[in-house]
Amino acid sequence: MGTLHRASAEWKDLFRKRTSIERWFASAKHSRLLDRHQFLGRERVSLHATMSVLAYLLTALGRLRAGDYQGMRRMRVKMPG
Repeated sequence: MGTLHRASAEWKDLFRKRTSIERWFASAKHSRLLDRHQFLGRERVSLHATMSVLAYLLTALGRLRAGDYQGMRRMRVKMPG
């Protein structure tokens, strides 16, 4: 791909996409409890992350099918306590 100049439209588009995915990762760490896993080992942590993202996507799909578009913005894990 090569080096892109920061003033180019392509660089700005790529940076905008990177910003949105980083925002999603930060949200997922907090809302899907990916910053608090209690597992040891790469495979178990990977399984936890995969299952968490799968649960998120299934919840989003369910809300879309139910027409709950506002609920999509509030998809958080409720902490016990």
